[in-house]
Amino acid sequence: MKKHIKLEWVYIAVLVISLILSIVTGVQIAGEVVNVRHNLSEQNMGMNAFVYGKYIDSYLTNRVELLNTMADCIAELGSTDPDDLHTVLVGQNEFSRICLLNNEGKKICGANYEVDNLKDKPFYDTLMQGKNVVAPSIEIDTDDKEVLRFYAPVQKNGKTIMTITAGILTQEIKTVLNEADYKGDGALCIVNELGDYVLGDNDYESMLKNRGGNHFSYLNSCQMLDGVSSVDELEERMGNQLIASVEDYQHAGVKYSAQYVPLSVNNWYAVTTMPTKNFGSTVDVVSTGTIVLTVVSVIFILIFLAMSAYIMVRNIKLRTENERHNILEQCDQSVSFQVTFRPHKMEFYGDVKSIIGTEIGKLSGEAVYDIYDWIHEDDYSLRGRMSSFWEGEDTKFNTEVRIRNIKGTYRWYRIVGILERNEFGANESFVGKIVNVDEELSEEKELVQRAENDMLTGVLNKKTMEKRVSLMLKNRGDKYVIFYMVDLDNFKNVNDTLGHIYGDQAIVETAQCLNKVFANQDCIGRLGGDEFAVCVSYQAFDEQGLLEFIGKKAQEICAGNRRTYTDNASSVSITSSIGVAYAPDMGDSFTELYTQADCALYYSKANGKDQYHIYSPKDDN
Repeated sequence: MKKHIKLEWVYIAVLVISLILSIVTGVQIAGEVVNVRHNLSEQNMGMNAFVYGKYIDSYLTNRVELLNTMADCIAELGSTDPDDLHTVLVGQNEFSRICLLNNEGKKICGANYEVDNLKDKPFYDTLMQGKNVVAPSIEIDTDDKEVLRFYAPVQKNGKTIMTITAGILTQEIKTVLNEADYKGDGALCIVNELGDYVLGDNDYESMLKNRGGNHFSYLNSCQMLDGVSSVDELEERMGNQLIASVEDYQHAGVKYSAQYVPLSVNNWYAVTTMPTKNFGSTVDVVSTGTIVLTVVSVIFILIFLAMSAYIMVRNIKLRTENERHNILEQCDQSVSFQVTFRPHKMEFYGDVKSIIGTEIGKLSGEAVYDIYDWIHEDDYSLRGRMSSFWEGEDTKFNTEVRIRNIKGTYRWYRIVGILERNEFGANESFVGKIVNVDEELSEEKELVQRAENDMLTGVLNKKTMEKRVSLMLKNRGDKYVIFYMVDLDNFKNVNDTLGHIYGDQAIVETAQCLNKVFANQDCIGRLGGDEFAVCVSYQAFDEQGLLEFIGKKAQEICAGNRRTYTDNASSVSITSSIGVAYAPDMGDSFTELYTQADCALYYSKANGKDQYHIYSPKDDN
């Protein structure tokens, strides 16, 4: 009895000591929580500012790209008729007003209002050089409307022949800026690298009255608290288009933090300003409550642990056995099923929801064919394989398919089963399992893909391309097999002038273009560098139909590969040249078609580029 009493006192002493240590630890944790909350609040402000800055950047660059696309369309149109040109401008809701100007700066067509003479603009020479321009400041149109104007040159044979000018009302841009809702405690504006104010949200417009028109001048009147050591250093960073971190400063007794995010247009910056009192107010509210909550939580946890100790010890053996059972159950990633044929019904047994991750279990008792609604479209051949299995002599079935879960994601499963027939040979039932093999097959297919596909573009590599084309030729029957060889024009200049990042982008976008032009069953590969190949099986009833198909696809490739890449200093335009050969008329092997198509490709490049040519024996000369 005494021994039990001593053990109880020891247990109580340990509990009291643990309680005291926990309270002390809790108080320390509360203090750390306060500091962490302050730091997280500041970091959150910086993250929000970065997101809004990139949103504004995307808004502006998208308009630039849209105007460039319109310029390309007008160039391809090849018409000087104002009515034809006007059709390209119609329906562009992204711009409030849009016009087309000649090189003399006079309006050809467009919005019904007067425009300033383009030749009077300081960036006129830049447009004539084929570079787009965003006006460096807000302009006042002749109808006294404030707009931000965009300019895109229309080029033909490397020369600017016309210019598209389009404006966005400043009020529309302010609507975008106002989406950064800081609940009246912050403001967002755009400044240039010199600190001059360009445009701001409604909150910043009201603050600007007390700040003047230049951000650096305003900061020089403030007390810098953190971040850069001086306004001069901040100005240097912005002039070099570097991301300036959060800067803390004080003005009129109020502390502020500012975040600077560089934009892709005109060396502008998105500047977010917010009072730091928002950080401190959160801390003041949290401090006492966090300490009290931490201490109370610790007390309840210790009481719970003391009450649970005996139960935990008593049930440890049972729990161990249960855990062992659960582990064994989880290892069996399968569900059982039974299909009956009169009538056609399917029943599932097991944890369908957790193993398959779908509501397929609802199909129990329904027609067996309803399961096909959950199968990946590329695996629809399962229906044919099942039908052949029902009618065949084999009684064992084994295949892999992808099944969709409730989140819309497909996973790989292996379906295995045994067919049971009666004494007359008629099908009675089919029993089996659906086993989760997603991890196994995904790794296997990833290895196959790495071995067969080009790492940069995802299309087939040359080795695999040769195998697939050879197989297409072997199984072509009475169809034509058409071989396109595609090579980029002026690609070397992209790498030499803009760098390999732009070169890789051109390669990737060429592969994307080919994937859009051709169907999934067609064979698309990268032979090396900027050289691609496409092989198509086509049923044509006469030579004219074949030539029309070849020409249509080749023209789509040429149109899709007319692109211009631009950095801050230079721009390079690319096109594509195409050589075509087809079987059986021009060969019946990969080597023959490759050789003839390569010869035709050389002809296309030698005769002006940006075109296609079908191989002729005369090309060998």
